[in-house]
Amino acid sequence: MLLNVKSISKTYITRSQKIKVFDNLSFTVNSGEFVAITGESGCGKSTFLRILGCMEKFDQGEYYFQDKNVTKLNNMQLSKLRNKCIGFVFQNFNLIPEYTVYENIEVPLGYAGVCKSKRVNRVNELLNLVNLYEKSKYYPSQLSGGQQQRIAIARALSNDPSVILADEPTGNLDIENLDLVMKLFRELCEKGITIVMVTHDEKAAGFADRIIKFSQIASY
Repeated sequence: MLLNVKSISKTYITRSQKIKVFDNLSFTVNSGEFVAITGESGCGKSTFLRILGCMEKFDQGEYYFQDKNVTKLNNMQLSKLRNKCIGFVFQNFNLIPEYTVYENIEVPLGYAGVCKSKRVNRVNELLNLVNLYEKSKYYPSQLSGGQQQRIAIARALSNDPSVILADEPTGNLDIENLDLVMKLFRELCEKGITIVMVTHDEKAAGFADRIIKFSQIASY
Protein backbone atom coordinates (compact mmCIF):
# COMPACT_ATOMS: atom_id res chain seq x y z
CA MET A 1 0.00 0.00 0.00
CA LEU A 2 1.47 3.34 -1.06
CA LEU A 3 -0.93 5.86 0.51
CA ASN A 4 -2.95 5.18 3.64
CA VAL A 5 -5.16 7.88 5.12
CA LYS A 6 -6.80 7.02 8.43
CA SER A 7 -9.82 8.91 9.77
CA ILE A 8 -8.61 12.41 8.94
CA SER A 9 -10.67 15.56 9.46
CA LYS A 10 -10.15 19.07 8.11
CA THR A 11 -11.91 22.30 9.07
CA TYR A 12 -11.29 25.86 7.91
CA ILE A 13 -12.15 28.60 10.42
CA THR A 14 -13.26 32.01 9.14
CA ARG A 15 -14.49 35.06 11.05
CA SER A 16 -18.12 34.05 10.69
CA GLN A 17 -18.13 30.26 10.55
CA LYS A 18 -16.34 26.94 10.65
CA ILE A 19 -16.20 25.14 7.33
CA LYS A 20 -15.79 21.40 7.73
CA VAL A 21 -14.19 20.12 4.52
CA PHE A 22 -14.29 16.45 5.47
CA ASP A 23 -14.69 14.39 8.60
CA ASN A 24 -13.33 10.94 9.56
CA LEU A 25 -12.11 10.29 6.00
CA SER A 26 -10.17 7.09 5.29
CA PHE A 27 -8.60 6.32 1.94
CA THR A 28 -5.98 3.94 0.55
CA VAL A 29 -4.11 3.77 -2.75
CA ASN A 30 -2.02 0.80 -3.85
CA SER A 31 1.23 1.10 -5.79
CA GLY A 32 0.63 1.26 -9.52
CA GLU A 33 -3.03 2.20 -9.14
CA PHE A 34 -4.79 5.03 -11.01
CA VAL A 35 -7.45 6.64 -8.81
CA ALA A 36 -9.79 9.46 -9.83
CA ILE A 37 -11.46 11.68 -7.22
CA THR A 38 -14.68 13.35 -8.35
CA GLY A 39 -17.42 15.43 -6.75
CA GLU A 40 -19.01 18.86 -6.76
CA SER A 41 -16.96 22.03 -6.36
CA GLY A 42 -16.22 22.82 -2.72
CA CYS A 43 -16.37 19.25 -1.43
CA GLY A 44 -12.66 19.12 -0.52
CA LYS A 45 -11.10 17.30 -3.48
CA SER A 46 -8.23 19.72 -4.04
CA THR A 47 -7.68 20.17 -0.30
CA PHE A 48 -7.38 16.40 0.05
CA LEU A 49 -4.90 16.26 -2.84
CA ARG A 50 -2.76 18.91 -1.14
CA ILE A 51 -2.81 16.82 2.04
CA LEU A 52 -1.69 13.77 0.06
CA GLY A 53 1.09 15.93 -1.39
CA CYS A 54 2.21 17.03 2.09
CA MET A 55 1.42 20.67 1.26
CA GLU A 56 -1.42 21.10 3.74
CA LYS A 57 -2.00 19.84 7.27
CA PHE A 58 -5.15 18.27 8.68
CA ASP A 59 -6.76 18.48 12.10
CA GLN A 60 -7.11 14.85 13.18
CA GLY A 61 -6.18 11.40 11.97
CA GLU A 62 -3.06 9.88 10.42
CA TYR A 63 -1.52 9.72 6.96
CA TYR A 64 1.05 7.09 5.98
CA PHE A 65 3.16 7.41 2.84
CA GLN A 66 4.95 4.13 2.09
CA ASP A 67 4.41 3.15 5.75
CA LYS A 68 5.98 6.43 6.94
CA ASN A 69 3.77 8.43 9.30
CA VAL A 70 3.61 11.84 7.63
CA THR A 71 2.13 13.49 10.72
CA LYS A 72 5.41 12.95 12.57
CA LEU A 73 7.65 14.60 9.95
CA ASN A 74 9.06 18.11 10.32
CA ASN A 75 9.00 20.70 7.53
CA MET A 76 12.40 19.74 6.17
CA GLN A 77 11.45 16.05 6.07
CA LEU A 78 8.16 16.89 4.36
CA SER A 79 9.98 18.94 1.74
CA LYS A 80 12.38 16.07 1.09
CA LEU A 81 9.46 13.65 0.73
CA ARG A 82 7.72 15.95 -1.76
CA ASN A 83 10.85 16.46 -3.85
CA LYS A 84 11.85 12.81 -4.02
CA CYS A 85 8.59 10.90 -4.02
CA ILE A 86 5.76 13.10 -5.37
CA GLY A 87 5.16 14.66 -8.77
CA PHE A 88 2.53 17.40 -9.17
CA VAL A 89 0.44 18.26 -12.24
CA PHE A 90 -1.91 21.27 -12.20
CA GLN A 91 -4.76 22.58 -14.33
CA ASN A 92 -2.83 25.72 -15.33
CA PHE A 93 0.39 23.80 -16.13
CA ASN A 94 2.54 26.10 -13.88
CA LEU A 95 5.41 26.14 -16.36
CA ILE A 96 7.99 28.92 -16.00
CA PRO A 97 7.35 31.23 -18.99
CA GLU A 98 10.94 32.53 -19.20
CA TYR A 99 12.34 28.99 -19.41
CA THR A 100 12.44 26.75 -22.44
CA VAL A 101 10.67 23.40 -22.47
CA TYR A 102 14.01 21.72 -21.75
CA GLU A 103 14.75 24.06 -18.83
CA ASN A 104 11.29 23.60 -17.30
CA ILE A 105 11.81 19.84 -17.12
CA GLU A 106 15.37 20.26 -15.85
CA VAL A 107 14.50 22.52 -12.89
CA PRO A 108 13.57 19.79 -10.36
CA LEU A 109 16.69 17.82 -11.26
CA GLY A 110 18.84 20.85 -10.49
CA TYR A 111 17.16 21.30 -7.11
CA ALA A 112 17.82 17.62 -6.40
CA GLY A 113 21.54 18.06 -7.09
CA VAL A 114 21.64 15.76 -10.12
CA CYS A 115 24.82 16.24 -12.17
CA LYS A 116 24.67 17.91 -15.60
CA SER A 117 25.25 14.79 -17.70
CA LYS A 118 22.52 12.86 -15.90
CA ARG A 119 20.17 15.83 -16.20
CA VAL A 120 20.68 15.90 -19.97
CA ASN A 121 19.96 12.19 -20.30
CA ARG A 122 16.88 12.36 -18.08
CA VAL A 123 15.36 15.41 -19.79
CA ASN A 124 15.85 13.91 -23.23
CA GLU A 125 14.33 10.64 -22.04
CA LEU A 126 11.26 12.45 -20.77
CA LEU A 127 10.90 14.59 -23.89
CA ASN A 128 10.83 11.40 -25.92
CA LEU A 129 8.34 9.85 -23.52
CA VAL A 130 5.83 12.67 -24.09
CA ASN A 131 6.66 12.85 -27.83
CA LEU A 132 7.87 16.46 -27.69
CA TYR A 133 11.61 16.13 -28.19
CA GLU A 134 11.51 18.50 -31.16
CA LYS A 135 10.00 21.22 -28.93
CA SER A 136 12.87 21.28 -26.42
CA LYS A 137 13.99 24.82 -27.34
CA TYR A 138 10.48 26.26 -27.48
CA TYR A 139 8.96 28.42 -24.75
CA PRO A 140 5.61 27.54 -23.09
CA SER A 141 3.83 30.36 -24.94
CA GLN A 142 4.78 28.68 -28.22
CA LEU A 143 3.01 25.44 -27.30
CA SER A 144 -0.62 24.37 -27.34
CA GLY A 145 -2.41 23.68 -24.07
CA GLY A 146 -2.08 19.95 -24.58
CA GLN A 147 1.63 20.23 -25.29
CA GLN A 148 2.15 22.38 -22.19
CA GLN A 149 0.38 19.80 -20.04
CA ARG A 150 2.51 16.99 -21.45
CA ILE A 151 5.62 19.02 -20.60
CA ALA A 152 4.21 19.56 -17.10
CA ILE A 153 3.79 15.80 -16.78
CA ALA A 154 7.39 15.27 -17.96
CA ARG A 155 8.54 17.74 -15.30
CA ALA A 156 6.52 15.88 -12.66
CA LEU A 157 8.30 12.67 -13.66
CA SER A 158 11.80 14.15 -13.61
CA ASN A 159 12.84 12.79 -10.20
CA ASP A 160 11.14 9.42 -10.77
CA PRO A 161 8.39 9.91 -8.16
CA SER A 162 6.39 7.14 -6.51
CA VAL A 163 3.13 8.96 -7.20
CA ILE A 164 1.77 11.71 -9.43
CA LEU A 165 -0.92 13.95 -7.94
CA ALA A 166 -2.92 15.70 -10.65
CA ASP A 167 -5.43 18.48 -9.91
CA GLU A 168 -7.87 18.95 -12.83
CA PRO A 169 -5.13 18.18 -15.39
CA THR A 170 -7.57 18.34 -18.33
CA GLY A 171 -9.56 21.35 -17.13
CA ASN A 172 -8.08 23.68 -19.78
CA LEU A 173 -7.90 21.15 -22.62
CA ASP A 174 -10.14 20.37 -25.57
CA ILE A 175 -11.39 16.83 -26.21
CA GLU A 176 -8.48 15.86 -28.46
CA ASN A 177 -5.83 16.97 -25.98
CA LEU A 178 -7.79 15.48 -23.09
CA ASP A 179 -7.49 12.10 -24.80
CA LEU A 180 -3.75 12.56 -25.39
CA VAL A 181 -3.05 13.51 -21.78
CA MET A 182 -5.22 10.78 -20.29
CA LYS A 183 -3.73 8.12 -22.57
CA LEU A 184 -0.31 9.25 -21.37
CA PHE A 185 -1.45 8.88 -17.74
CA ARG A 186 -2.79 5.43 -18.58
CA GLU A 187 0.55 4.42 -20.12
CA LEU A 188 2.44 5.71 -17.08
CA CYS A 189 0.17 3.73 -14.78
CA GLU A 190 0.78 0.58 -16.79
CA LYS A 191 4.50 1.18 -16.25
CA GLY A 192 3.91 1.11 -12.49
CA ILE A 193 3.51 4.80 -11.63
CA THR A 194 0.75 5.55 -9.14
CA ILE A 195 -1.63 8.37 -10.08
CA VAL A 196 -4.23 10.17 -7.99
CA MET A 197 -6.26 12.65 -10.03
CA VAL A 198 -8.94 15.17 -9.09
CA THR A 199 -11.35 15.84 -11.96
CA HIS A 200 -14.82 17.11 -12.82
CA ASP A 201 -14.67 15.41 -16.19
CA GLU A 202 -16.43 12.04 -16.44
CA LYS A 203 -14.48 11.09 -19.55
CA ALA A 204 -11.15 11.76 -17.83
CA ALA A 205 -12.28 9.82 -14.75
CA GLY A 206 -13.11 6.88 -16.99
CA PHE A 207 -9.41 6.28 -17.65
CA ALA A 208 -8.81 5.48 -13.96
CA ASP A 209 -8.85 2.05 -12.32
CA ARG A 210 -11.09 3.34 -9.53
CA ILE A 211 -13.31 6.38 -9.03
CA ILE A 212 -13.95 7.87 -5.57
CA LYS A 213 -16.77 10.43 -5.31
CA PHE A 214 -16.55 13.05 -2.58
CA SER A 215 -19.78 14.52 -1.19
CA GLN A 216 -20.40 17.98 0.22
CA ILE A 217 -20.28 18.48 4.00
CA ALA A 218 -22.39 21.35 5.31
CA SER A 219 -20.70 24.25 7.09
CA TYR A 220 -21.55 24.93 10.73
